[in-house]
Amino acid sequence: MSNEELEYIDLESINIQDEMVKKIPENIARENCLIAVKEQEQCLYIVINKDPDILLKDELKFISNRDVKFFYGDKNKIVDAINTYYCKCSVEKAIKTIKIEKKFHDVKNGYEFTNDESLQEAPVVKIINSIINMAISEKASDIHLEPFQSDVLVRFRIDGIISCFTRIPKDIYPLVCTRFKIMASMDISEKRVPQDGKIKYVYENKNYDFRISTLPTILGEKIVIRILYKSEDIKVLDSLGFLKNDVEAIKNMLKNSHGIILITGPTGSGKSTTLYSMLDTLNKEEKILQV
Repeated sequence: MSNEELEYIDLESINIQDEMVKKIPENIARENCLIAVKEQEQCLYIVINKDPDILLKDELKFISNRDVKFFYGDKNKIVDAINTYYCKCSVEKAIKTIKIEKKFHDVKNGYEFTNDESLQEAPVVKIINSIINMAISEKASDIHLEPFQSDVLVRFRIDGIISCFTRIPKDIYPLVCTRFKIMASMDISEKRVPQDGKIKYVYENKNYDFRISTLPTILGEKIVIRILYKSEDIKVLDSLGFLKNDVEAIKNMLKNSHGIILITGPTGSGKSTTLYSMLDTLNKEEKILQV
């Protein structure tokens, strides 16, 4: 069966059913670049980016206990969907694990958090890692965790627009707060005043810096995390989109022995990128003091 024979599905135009995604293990989905999207008349609809062979079809039928029907999809969109929906599944699975543990153990004081590698298997750590990893994959500038009456809403700010990622049950949110505070070297016993901290995080062999703030509210502590992406290459001033006359004006100002240049703009508008480009323009032989 070739790609030409498969009906094309645009993953951005359909509503993927979370329960169907779970029918296929994540490792198989990633290995074969496929995702289950819905079920119809005991048949599992699967979007794939390669020619499905008979062995793969039989394996998926056995795993899902259903007949399967393949559709062709864009590889990048399939990968994005895998990252999004399996991250949600990881969060949901970790939440269920914590709830089961709470039935048998007193965890009101939280887990004993350390930097030991074994901690990575702790359910609350999996929740946090899934949230952070998904935010980075989606190029989010901020992560917002805001408690409401019955649960806690986790939202990402992407291109200036805030959208919901998942929800966390209210009863396990204190564990999430405690873990974030430990990561940011905050006082875990203080819940009545705002706190600020920093986190260094590694994802897919890349380093990221986070600025984290907590704010007490009537319903619990609100957490806002700013993700700082480190660019490997400093952009040249001429490539930032300025008009030619503006570039020349900036370069002339940089030649002055004293003065100040004020750069303003909303989150993600390129303030830091512009500053680094200016410093790179100056960074020839002079010594530069950065504050």
